[in-house]
Amino acid sequence: MGTSAPTGRGVTVTIKYGRGYEAPWAVFHGQPHEIRDDIAAFFGMTAATTAGLTLSDIVVNATAQAHGVETIASGLGGATVIESQPTPTATAPTATAPAATASAAAGPTAAASTSATAAAADPWSQASAAQAPAAAQPAGNPLLDRIARATDVQSLQRIWADDPSAFTDPAVMAAWKARGRALTTN
Repeated sequence: MGTSAPTGRGVTVTIKYGRGYEAPWAVFHGQPHEIRDDIAAFFGMTAATTAGLTLSDIVVNATAQAHGVETIASGLGGATVIESQPTPTATAPTATAPAATASAAAGPTAAASTSATAAAADPWSQASAAQAPAAAQPAGNPLLDRIARATDVQSLQRIWADDPSAFTDPAVMAAWKARGRALTTN
């Protein structure tokens, strides 16, 4: 990453994707407000992710994103994927749905009792309840949940392709890398 001031009070910003000369880079020329907009558009950053940030902050975030893309491409063999819109599919009712409906008709106490019984019989619910509090993950970040639920490297790559600007958050990048390591060592 480098910045220099050419003649005419313009600025040049170069964002490298990696350390070596063979790694790609992106170069932006213009006035600071133009470069800010160009970098945000180039890296798919939203107005919400750049609000209140200086040009320097945006360059740092874009560089982190570029390095992440290079790591995915070279280290994990990833590629950019354009995902088509999923088509809605009907889901089959679960085996507990009729019992829950019947107990709901019997009253709120019966419904709560049936749902508590079903949860007690489900080992996945028990394991989830036994886990440490969610202090390790920021509340309300669905991207961390998607990363944790990824079942293969291709799923992780798709998560990156869906919103690469979210990976400027160190917690998201750390969770993504940890899940990638876990999936490639299994």
